[in-house]
Amino acid sequence: MSGLARDTRLRLASEVSIVLRDDFLYLATGTGERVRAQSSVLPVLHLFRHGATLAEAMATTASDTTLDWMELSSTLVELFRHGVLIGDEEADIRYAPAAPGFGGARDHIAMLSDEPRTRAYVEAIRATVKPGDVVVDVGSGTGVLSVAAAQAGAERVYAIERTGMTAVAQKLFAENGVAERIVIVQGTSTSVSVPERADVMVSELVGNEPFDEQILAFTRDAHERLLRPGARLVPRRMLVEVVPIAANDDLLAEHFFAAERVGRWSSDYGIDFSALARLRPEAPEMTLLSRERASRLVRRGPAVVVCDVDLAEPPAQVDAQFDVEAVGRVDGVLMRFTLDLGHGYTVTSCPWNPDGARHWGLPLWLFPHPVVESEGDVLRLRYEFAGVRAKLTQTSP
Repeated sequence: MSGLARDTRLRLASEVSIVLRDDFLYLATGTGERVRAQSSVLPVLHLFRHGATLAEAMATTASDTTLDWMELSSTLVELFRHGVLIGDEEADIRYAPAAPGFGGARDHIAMLSDEPRTRAYVEAIRATVKPGDVVVDVGSGTGVLSVAAAQAGAERVYAIERTGMTAVAQKLFAENGVAERIVIVQGTSTSVSVPERADVMVSELVGNEPFDEQILAFTRDAHERLLRPGARLVPRRMLVEVVPIAANDDLLAEHFFAAERVGRWSSDYGIDFSALARLRPEAPEMTLLSRERASRLVRRGPAVVVCDVDLAEPPAQVDAQFDVEAVGRVDGVLMRFTLDLGHGYTVTSCPWNPDGARHWGLPLWLFPHPVVESEGDVLRLRYEFAGVRAKLTQTSP
């Protein structure tokens, strides 16, 4: 099988995205390799999640797939050639600058260029880590936070990262003279282990929508398996707020069928599009704005706390109901967060704060219809995040 022996043990690479379209799977690895396979190969991929030999795969999946022996063997070779399957002992630390997501350069360039965010993290870590500490860095990326922990005197740092960015981090550790004290752990933190529990956890698992990078799940798991009781965390709290806003017509026209634009289409194409102007979503929908664009929104009232999460005891999910006071037309609410990193260091995504972080997008929840608030009225909202996707709903006061 093209140099692969029957007893060759393979496993699924640590970062593979899979799209099912018609009867085919389209697979992309963290290094940017792409391959197409028949959808019937899906049971084979599941088998390789924890490693298997080719012989085991062929025997186990023979009855679970419509592929015949020749098709299955050639498919496995193709998956191996494109890096979807790798040697079980392979380090899997390949790096491709143009790879999608956190396996490539773009997101890390944005984060490192965000000086308020990165400086606050580095300074907070230097204030938190004590000589002799054991540290886990969950989602270590380029390794900047691991280096900061080692420079602060950590005896050992376990840099946990699932993507090929570990290839870059390894060089960063060596060039900063801390490689002997930093251990790279390839994989997702919830599926790997470390030989000792840590005194400190550092992480930057906050997404544009604050919880969508699973900070709650990863932190809860770390408390259970990776951290000592009373471990120190950076960040240690996250405050999430919303601000009622009025949006300009151009922004609204990007998300709703505006009557003026619908009328123009009807005239241009000789087709009556008036039904589109009546279409509206049933619930508020989220869109992401750049910091610059969010800062130009008109505020209609003060910020309101959605939740204040203590990461020493993170909840499994967030379910918060709150009242928003506003005056005038309210088209939606803009969400922002503040991270308490400890020792007086904070990071905020607030677009109106000149020292706010710059690389995060700001979630704007647009209401299906504008709400006109009079002085003394309140708008009651409910925010939910149950581990998959955030949801905001309008409820009756």
